[in-house]
Amino acid sequence: MFLSKKLFAISIAVVIATLIEALMVGGFYAMGGNTGSGFLHRLFVLGGGNFLGGGYIQWLTLVAFFWSMIEIRDCFNYIT
Repeated sequence: MFLSKKLFAISIAVVIATLIEALMVGGFYAMGGNTGSGFLHRLFVLGGGNFLGGGYIQWLTLVAFFWSMIEIRDCFNYIT
């Protein structure tokens, strides 16, 4: 894969992860932030909604996941 194609794959992964993380942060604060409770609040926390309290690690994990999925897809296309 060429360098420009790799940079495109990384940028797509960053955009997708950022969109998902923005939804999680929005949901986290809509449910009451750190004082919230309930199932949805916990779901948003697990998704990385508390960004400064550790959600950035979830964001990095999402970037790595989507980047690897794009790389695997490109490898399969190359094989076929």
